Amino acid sequence: LACRCYSPTKFSGVHMDTDVLFLKIERLRRLYRSEILTVPVERGDNGTFGLGLSDDNEVLRLHHDANAQVIEPGDQVISVEGVPLGRGPLSRLLAERFAERQAVTLTLSRAEPSTSTAPLTGDVFATLKLLRADGSLLQEYPSDLWRFRPDAAWGACWTVRVPRGVACASLQLQRSLLFTDPPVGSAVL
Repeated sequence: LACRCYSPTKFSGVHMDTDVLFLKIERLRRLYRSEILTVPVERGDNGTFGLGLSDDNEVLRLHHDANAQVIEPGDQVISVEGVPLGRGPLSRLLAERFAERQAVTLTLSRAEPSTSTAPLTGDVFATLKLLRADGSLLQEYPSDLWRFRPDAAWGACWTVRVPRGVACASLQLQRSLLFTDPPVGSAVL
């Protein structure tokens, strides 16, 4: 679980130098142990590479068979010809820098088969926890319930006043409304 944290100043050591925290969950992508592959791809008869992608450049489907031997649904495109995508869409980079190319080399992240599990589906929610230096809970803020969607930007956000005594924040994604279920993922800020 990765998150983006905005505040006037960064967390520092065992105390926070700010009194307001804005935290947003934009997208979720389940992380697996993966291998990095470099593969050549070609445009098909229709002039495209035939990749149906999520907002995170994860291959959701192949629209034609030109690259079916080297790309699988679930692969995430990391770079084109060594140029990293960052958070930008593959289509933008291809249009800006490789529009005239019939073939390019993509760097992909592919989950190792032994680590793949059933995809996350259904309703999820997140909890933001403000913790003391000893790890004990000071305050907890659950989000609303929402449907997990790996192909779109969605999520939750918090703007909270940070009380004295907070050493760090923890963010957890839960599969259901039962706090007793193990979290799907977590991150400590």
